[in-house]
Amino acid sequence: MSALRRAFPFLVAAATGVASGIYIFKPIVLGEIKQPADGSNVFNTPSSTVIPNNQGQGKDNDPSQ
Repeated sequence: MSALRRAFPFLVAAATGVASGIYIFKPIVLGEIKQPADGSNVFNTPSSTVIPNNQGQGKDNDPSQ
């Protein structure tokens, strides 16, 4: 009985942590798992590509020459 009395607060704390984690993160996880109805994945679609302007990097791009 003594071991159970010592372990009980830790078991309650662990159960509370698991329950609060499920309560807090369940909507986030479910939102990440859901796929759009048309089957496309908005995270893997390419967006517009911007080609950087390399001015000012190195002496080859010096406009004064």
